[in-house]
Amino acid sequence: MRFEISYRGQQAGWVIAQPDAHGILFRAESRVHTMAVLRLYGIAAGQPLLIGVLEPENGRLSLARRITPDVLRRAGVQQPPEVYYLEDGQPGCKPEQEETAAAEQPPEPNLSAQADAEAEAASQPPEPNLSAQADAEAGAASQPPEPNLFAQADAETEAASQPPAPNPSAQADLPPQCLQTGDALLDALIAAGKAECTKKGEMLLIRTPFLPGQQNPMHFALTACHLEDGNAVLPYKPAAR
Repeated sequence: MRFEISYRGQQAGWVIAQPDAHGILFRAESRVHTMAVLRLYGIAAGQPLLIGVLEPENGRLSLARRITPDVLRRAGVQQPPEVYYLEDGQPGCKPEQEETAAAEQPPEPNLSAQADAEAEAASQPPEPNLSAQADAEAGAASQPPEPNLFAQADAETEAASQPPAPNPSAQADLPPQCLQTGDALLDALIAAGKAECTKKGEMLLIRTPFLPGQQNPMHFALTACHLEDGNAVLPYKPAAR
């Protein structure tokens, strides 16, 4: 089964979910251009299911991972998700749930009552609804424009040579002299002392101890890590701000 992947309200790729006796095999590709770490999620039973981290390959981002029946059972997943999205560690990535949108739909009109009302008012000239027009204009003015991923990619490329500006709000929450990545999940591990962040050229190296048989604090990005001196090391280049 093939499904579309969304990223911040726009179509961003595809994923194929193949269930079998060994679980579900997911294969995904995306053409999004960003320096952020992108994780693929599926929404199952109303809850997000982490599938894995997309990695660059031949100019695209791709992922191939099998989730075992035991993991699916613990997550309460019985069928492959039908909604998929990319998450970059910042707010605004998760799509709105279909049931929420359906709850906001107005009830179907009563056609019989509507026909009687139209017949009664046929001889009267229509009056403009100034209140509804003002509400519609105010609502339209308050809606933010949809993000343009291609313009965003051009802006990130143009700003890549500029050093990232410090984030005063995030700096207040982190220990002194602690580098920041700009990714909410990674920065939370660094702030909690569960990961160490060092700088090498333009790259940041995030390290966590790797102990076989034990869950790693950086499990959500292990597919992009390599092992070095008993540590899982994630090379990370912060996005230009």
